[in-house]
Amino acid sequence: MQSYITYRYRLYPNNAQRAAIDDHIAGTRILYNSILSDKIAQYERTGRNASFCPEDYFRAYPFLKQLDPAVLRRVQKDLDAAFKASDYKRAHYPFFRKTKPRGSYTAIAATLDGNRLYLPAVGGVKVKFHRPTPQSKLIKTTITRTASGEYYVSFLYIQTMKRAHSFLPITEDSTLGLDFSVPKFYVDSNGKSPSYPRFTEEAQGAIARASAVLRRRKKGSKRYEKQRRKLARLYQQVKNRRLDWLHKESRRLAGQYDTIVTETLDIHDIAQRFHLGIRTLDSAYATFQAFLAYKLESQGKHFYKLNPWTPTSQTCSHCGYRNRDLTLSDRFWKCPKCGKTISRDHNAAVNIKNRITALHR
Repeated sequence: MQSYITYRYRLYPNNAQRAAIDDHIAGTRILYNSILSDKIAQYERTGRNASFCPEDYFRAYPFLKQLDPAVLRRVQKDLDAAFKASDYKRAHYPFFRKTKPRGSYTAIAATLDGNRLYLPAVGGVKVKFHRPTPQSKLIKTTITRTASGEYYVSFLYIQTMKRAHSFLPITEDSTLGLDFSVPKFYVDSNGKSPSYPRFTEEAQGAIARASAVLRRRKKGSKRYEKQRRKLARLYQQVKNRRLDWLHKESRRLAGQYDTIVTETLDIHDIAQRFHLGIRTLDSAYATFQAFLAYKLESQGKHFYKLNPWTPTSQTCSHCGYRNRDLTLSDRFWKCPKCGKTISRDHNAAVNIKNRITALHR
């Protein structure tokens, strides 16, 4: 069984390499938009899906000649595939790429030599390897510039995964149910919850101050760009801290249990419907579920997501009675059938776990 995994590393280019990478990011965007514009015009005029070569645009954009030709051909190939996959016959075309502080391009024929990544038309860029690269087949190399002005390289690999259902049986002791909780992040079937930091709330003051300074700057000036990068770095720090915590917590659970069961949730819908806003979105629970899934599956373990309409909170985990009058404000309720006083989140986590373990008894 095969899957894809990405390893991401920080790049430290010098000034000349920064300029070359920025030229590639800008050049691929300009070429993509130019070819797309001509493809749309040609189709609307003739009804034919025509193909355009990068060389056709060298006269209009001479700086494209200085870029890696293989990168430009990759842009043409990707756009042709995107246009063909779109519903262009109903005028639903691929989107144009916007000019943004962040950007990326796919590097072709990039090679590693020690702590240097050699990119055609760029040179040897220093790489910070915080972990070793896997001994797997490399599929794609992507160079990325963030809004804060940092540079990264992402290596996409094919990894062979263990067949999950050939071993590691699902048992009561090795299975954990997780119920999403806004104040606690999750409550598990053992009644435990993690200590989840509120990353966005902690940085809210600094972000508000930096945003106020940015509003006073003249757009397009050097001071505006300097402050914009400062604000982008604050957002990047929040994102990095959140991802670091999610990776560590998902790794801990994936190493401790053979089967983990959660619910399929629409986090954005929950935030809007119940007016929970930043606290719900800051949890990045869907990302946490994705991390759990691939970490478990890579070890030949099991990950399940229940139907969102399963009444896990309304059903008593002791006797099976369903309390249809339960509201969101009821954090504890007493079962009228068996008399047990139930914690809403813990009860739901137990029911989530039991849904899977009952099928494998």
